[in-house]
Amino acid sequence: MDIQQSFVKVQFYEADVGYENIWASAAEGPDAYIIESVPFFVYDISLKDIVLTKRNEETGVISYKRMLSKSGHKTVRARPDQFILDSPDGKAFLSRLRSLGCEFETLPPRLVAIDVPSDLALKNVIGYLTDAAIPWEYADQSADL
Repeated sequence: MDIQQSFVKVQFYEADVGYENIWASAAEGPDAYIIESVPFFVYDISLKDIVLTKRNEETGVISYKRMLSKSGHKTVRARPDQFILDSPDGKAFLSRLRSLGCEFETLPPRLVAIDVPSDLALKNVIGYLTDAAIPWEYADQSADL
C-alpha cells in the first residue's frame, strides 16, 4: 500500500506543544478523517478517532477543526530513562507492549506513543509501565478511563 495515496497528513496545533502532523484517511462526510497514527505530542486525540478538518486552499494544509467521534482507543506515552529503544532492553519493552495487545509508534531514542485499543484494559498497560518504573503519561483525557 502506498501510504501517500491512501493517507493524508492532518495538522494539529496546541499552544503548549506546537504543531504535529498525523496520518489520517478519509471518512464519510466532507472534510472528515480517521486518525491512522498514534500522536506523539498533541493531547486528546487517539487512533481511529474521527475528526473534522479544514483545508487551506492556498497551501493545501489540512488542519484539525474539531472532534467528530471518539474511537474508544486510548493514547499513552512512555519515555524509558533506563534504556534506548534500539537496545536489547528497548526491544524487549516494545515486544512486551505488543504482547499486551498494544500498537505503538516510536521516536528514537526514547519516546513511545502507545495505542491502547478499546477492548484492552488500560490498567494492564499502565500497570506494566508503573511496575517497570517507566515514566508515562495518559495523553487522551477526553476518553473514558
